[in-house]
Amino acid sequence: MKTHSGEVLPKTEVIGSTIRMHFNEVVTVNTNYTDHCYDTVSVILPESPNLDQIKDAYKTLFRGIYDILSNGNVVVGSGLTAVTYQGGFDSAIKLDAAKRLSEVAGLTSVTFFDIYNKPHTLAIPDATTVILSVATAFQSSISRKQTAMVAVDQAVDAAGISAVVY
Repeated sequence: MKTHSGEVLPKTEVIGSTIRMHFNEVVTVNTNYTDHCYDTVSVILPESPNLDQIKDAYKTLFRGIYDILSNGNVVVGSGLTAVTYQGGFDSAIKLDAAKRLSEVAGLTSVTFFDIYNKPHTLAIPDATTVILSVATAFQSSISRKQTAMVAVDQAVDAAGISAVVY
């Protein structure tokens, strides 16, 4: 199951009217696999922005980071048996639908495909583990975004906004 070993470490730059947030997400999967997600999300502010415009800019940045991280790969298992699946809400729904259709058809297994398009035929309980792993990673991602959005909304000045950690 994918677990976050740390927070997104944003490096925010303000260049003229552009706020650019660089981030490095270190993701550790069990003890055998570590992945990194590097990206940059930018937003352009109007000249002399007011508090609401700054809040909107940061929320746009956080939505951009969320869009990238919420669909990140999810590794299920460990070591040589680890399998990487596409993450995100849509993936969780599609995997769950495939499992349920197999159950309705009276089957005891279902085939899922990893990010390399390799088939993995899983017993229904194992398929449920994959689905829960993908869904949990997505829920964690949306929770982080929502927490940051609420903190931005509650900030009373620009310093409070810039102090919000995604």
